[in-house]
Amino acid sequence: MSFAFITESNAFQFNAICNPTNGLFDPRFKSRSSMILIFNMNEIDYTQPIQKDEKSESPTGNEDSQIGTVGCVAVDKNGNLAAATSTGGFVNKMVGRIGDTPIIGAGTYANNLCAVSATGRGETIIRGTVSRDVAALMEYKGLSLKEAAAYVVESNPRGDVGLVAVSAKGEVTMPFNTTGMFRACATEDGCSEVAIWPSVQD
Repeated sequence: MSFAFITESNAFQFNAICNPTNGLFDPRFKSRSSMILIFNMNEIDYTQPIQKDEKSESPTGNEDSQIGTVGCVAVDKNGNLAAATSTGGFVNKMVGRIGDTPIIGAGTYANNLCAVSATGRGETIIRGTVSRDVAALMEYKGLSLKEAAAYVVESNPRGDVGLVAVSAKGEVTMPFNTTGMFRACATEDGCSEVAIWPSVQD
């Protein structure tokens, strides 16, 4: 897994996360206070690659992307939900491989209960229909968003899954079972969070 470093070329993206009123909100919405937005940026590294001596470097088997997934979930004042996910790709992927991002129910899902955007190892997310499972646990077992998301993430192999989710009531959760996950959220009451590592309450 790689992590972001702030450089001249990506400082505007960091500023956009830290200052959500500077462009994270869609201008088509008349009131910014009517939206809750969550952004998930995992495994982002815009720094220039360092040239290494190939002879002395041993293969690590790390297949993580150097670009990363970007996901967003949102709820408006009427409880309408939306989710979107953009993949960073997969280094040295097999020709024709399709990841979890374009598969509704795997990497992205929204219904009348919650919106979910997932990141991590695509094959694990597809097999577990991670995003849909969060909604199903809320619908059929009556779990809260936080309980459902935590259950789904912990049910998958360690180091494979992270997600951001919001409920129709405006509840927010961002669990992951990786070392860290770039994530941020902003709510209409002015509360915001920007984090990489597990928080104290996690």
